[in-house]
Amino acid sequence: LPAENVYHYLDQHRAQPHFQQKKRNGNTSTDSEGLTGSPKRGRKILQTFDNYAVSLRKLTKRVGDLRKENKKLKQELKVSKAQSKGLSDKVDHLKDVIKELVDTNLISGDALSALDKTKKTRTKETELVRQT
Repeated sequence: LPAENVYHYLDQHRAQPHFQQKKRNGNTSTDSEGLTGSPKRGRKILQTFDNYAVSLRKLTKRVGDLRKENKKLKQELKVSKAQSKGLSDKVDHLKDVIKELVDTNLISGDALSALDKTKKTRTKETELVRQT
């Protein structure tokens, strides 16, 4: 049931008393459908409905807030993924440059192996983050 229907129902029925005050056998009353019950019980039921309506309003507001927060977090995740992709592209480019420098003997091969080790470590860290 959509929340609006519940609110409409409650507002509609709040205007009319659930249990009309027809005295019969002391404190019992009869509503329009012929059911018997005490007026106090009718007020209690109406109060319960009101409590449910308040709870429902709070929950629907909370769900809306959580959806907004989720949307914002998804957007931030897209941005961080794009930044990560950009950084990995730059690392790959630098690795290619270092390979060219090693091939032309301008620097030693130790720099390249050090770069490989750091990349493997970062890949393991990234996998751990993705698993959690």
